[in-house]
Amino acid sequence: MTEVENHSKTGRPLGDKRFLDHAEAITGRDLSKKNRARNQINKYCVPRPSN
Repeated sequence: MTEVENHSKTGRPLGDKRFLDHAEAITGRDLSKKNRARNQINKYCVPRPSN
């Protein structure tokens, strides 16, 4: 899979650090890659007792 396809599926911008810094300054949003929320949710979930 190409890099363009990967970024189009995740919705993250494709570019070097300078481009991303400029895009963050213009939009006022953090565009850095983050951990998936699923990992954080699973970390705090309490497993159900088995019957």
